[in-house]
Amino acid sequence: MKKVIGFVVCCIAVLTVTSCGNSPKNADIIAEEITATGSDGLVYNSYQTACSKGDFDAARDYIGKMKNKLPLIDGDYDRDAYEELIQKAEEYVENEEVQYLSSLNEELANNRVIMILSQKSIEGIEAPEKACLGKNLHKYDLAEELESRFNDCPTELKDFKRYIAWCHKHNIKCNSILNFAITSKNGDLAKKILPLFRPDPYTRLEESKDEDLYDVYAHYTNATIEGAQKKYDEAVKSGAFN
Repeated sequence: MKKVIGFVVCCIAVLTVTSCGNSPKNADIIAEEITATGSDGLVYNSYQTACSKGDFDAARDYIGKMKNKLPLIDGDYDRDAYEELIQKAEEYVENEEVQYLSSLNEELANNRVIMILSQKSIEGIEAPEKACLGKNLHKYDLAEELESRFNDCPTELKDFKRYIAWCHKHNIKCNSILNFAITSKNGDLAKKILPLFRPDPYTRLEESKDEDLYDVYAHYTNATIEGAQKKYDEAVKSGAFN
C-alpha cells in the first residue's frame, strides 16, 4: 500500500510542477487506485510490483488502465504530464522485461528480446544520406534551446533531430544488452542483437551562397555498428561464450 501512496503522490507532484495547478477533478482521477490481476490470480497495486514478480503482462495491463484515465483528464498541461508518467512506466516495464529475459540465456527468451526491440516505433524520420533538411538558415536558428526559433525551422530538420535523439537511445539500449550478453555468456543473444544497431545520424552544415547562412544536410556514420561488431568479435576470440 505504501507503494501505491508513493506513486499517487509522485503523480500529483509532477502534475503540480508542470501545470499551473491541477484541478481537484484531475487530482481525484489520478489518485484513484488501479490494480491489475496476474495470471496466477495475484492482484498488483503497481506495475513495479508486477515486474518484480516477473508478471510483465500484468504490468502492461496496469499501464493500460493508466491510459484509460487520459481522456478523463481536463487541460493539456495535466494530460501531458500524466502521459509523460505513462511513457516512463512503459520504458520501465520494457527495461525490466528485457533484463529478465536476457538473464535466462534461452533461445526463446532471446528471440523475445529481439522482437521487443524490433517492434518499437521509430520516432522522427530517418532521412536519406545527404538529404537537404533546410536552406539559408542562421546557426542560432538551429539550436534546440532557442525553442522559439527552432520551431520555425523546416519540418524535415525537426523530424530528423527527433530521429537522432531516438536512434541514440536505441543504440545505447542495444549496447547495454550486448554488454550483458557478453558478461552472462549468452552468445546467442549477443549475435542476434548486432543487426539491430543503427547507423548514427547527425547533421552537417554547409555554407550557403548568402553570407552567415547555412544549408543543413543529413549524414550517418557506422561508428557504433563497427564498435559493437568489434566488441562481439573480441568476446568470441577470448572465449567469453565458452
